[in-house]
Amino acid sequence: MTRIWIGPRESDILNMGGYFNKSITFYGSNNTDNFAFCTKTRSISIYDDDYYEHIFDSLDTIMKDDDDPQVHFYTPAQAYKLITKRPEYAKYFKWTNDELTLEWFNNKTYTRLWLENFVSVPESLLLGKAQCSYNILTDRFSGENEFILQLNHSSGGKGTFKMNEQNAKKVYDELPFNEPLLVAPYYANSLSANCHMIIGENENILFQSSMQIINVQDDKMIYSGGNFLEGKNLDNTMGQKLYAFKSMIADCISKTGYRGVCGIDFLVTEDEDIILIEINPRYQGSTYFVNQTLTDNDCPHLSALSESAFTGSGLIKDKKTKSKTWFSKSTVI
Repeated sequence: MTRIWIGPRESDILNMGGYFNKSITFYGSNNTDNFAFCTKTRSISIYDDDYYEHIFDSLDTIMKDDDDPQVHFYTPAQAYKLITKRPEYAKYFKWTNDELTLEWFNNKTYTRLWLENFVSVPESLLLGKAQCSYNILTDRFSGENEFILQLNHSSGGKGTFKMNEQNAKKVYDELPFNEPLLVAPYYANSLSANCHMIIGENENILFQSSMQIINVQDDKMIYSGGNFLEGKNLDNTMGQKLYAFKSMIADCISKTGYRGVCGIDFLVTEDEDIILIEINPRYQGSTYFVNQTLTDNDCPHLSALSESAFTGSGLIKDKKTKSKTWFSKSTVI
């Protein structure tokens, strides 16, 4: 059996002990086991028809030696884009959640409306561009003078704008007319964090948080990496309150039938309120570092754990490791 990884970077799987035999990536070495669309990591990643044809051509080449491979995705929603183009490939795509569930979780508005029944979410409005002028927003959000405007479907911060009085006209001119925007106040002095999760039927695994490094570039809030040392400090400081927050969200996700890896982004405010920002039903930009810690401590990596969550073969076993606080379990109620 050939395990194939489809994702943005070949480097994401280089610390997984050869779990994947082949990889099809946007960036990579393009050696014998990697089929890279681009070997120049500074190029802009554009997932267009040319890239999808690269995936199909690569799959066809691999399948000359193995006509029944298992294909795993960094972003499972991408599998359905490929199925739309070539439905005959669907049988090879493994450990992918239902398409409607992925659409639900990828929709920032739906996610917040759903989970505000269980945890805190930002005060938000769904608006069209015409309602997103700075004067209108300061009227709608009394006492606020900075705002975050997000496209419903975006990642990495590329569709997330930060508006204030100084840049209001520039940001407004860049907003699309044909998409709604999820608008919320900007939480100054808050901490932005991410947490990996493995979602199972009866138990979930909650991993140590990472503090997100967010840089404002061209008025957009761009994700630029994660700091796990600061994330550990956050987990220790917030203690049971943060664990309960993570557990509640994992429990809600599990009850939808979703299985496997996902991540959540959240804020911790000056008053130590914990506010959910979004669910990411996929691997994360910091997954490489989680896998490195797991393998260093003789634990299964995230892809193996995700597969076990789908198959019901049991999640991670309790064991003493050099990083005892790296992960914890929660039981689905």
